[in-house]
Amino acid sequence: MSTNANGKRARDELIVAALATGSTYDEAAKKAGVSRATVARRMSEWEFRAHVAEERERIVDGVRGTLVAQALAAADVLAELAAKAESETVRWQQRRGSSTTRCDEDLVSTRLAVRRSLGS
Repeated sequence: MSTNANGKRARDELIVAALATGSTYDEAAKKAGVSRATVARRMSEWEFRAHVAEERERIVDGVRGTLVAQALAAADVLAELAAKAESETVRWQQRRGSSTTRCDEDLVSTRLAVRRSLGS
C-alpha cells in the first residue's frame, strides 16, 4: 500500500487494524475517519482482504503464544500445589494412586507434548 498526499496508507492501516481485531465495517470506518463505503470498497480488493487476514493471523498467533505460555505456568503452579498439599484427602489419594496421580501424569505428558510442539 503506497502513501498518497491524503494519507491513504495511514487510513488503510487503521482500517486493517480495526477489522483484524473484530470491528464491523461501520466501526472500522469511524476509527479511520472514512465512510463505510470506503471500507467496503477496500475490502472488495483481494490484496487488502489478504492484508487484513494476515494481520488477524498475526494477532491470533500472539494471543495463542501468550495463552500457551500462561497455561504452562499455571500447570506448574497446580502441580506444585498438589505436591505440597497437606489435606488428608489429597495425601490419601496420592498414596492410593487414584485419579489425582493419573491426572498429574496426564498433565506432565500434555506439558511435554506442548513444549515439543513449540520446539522448546
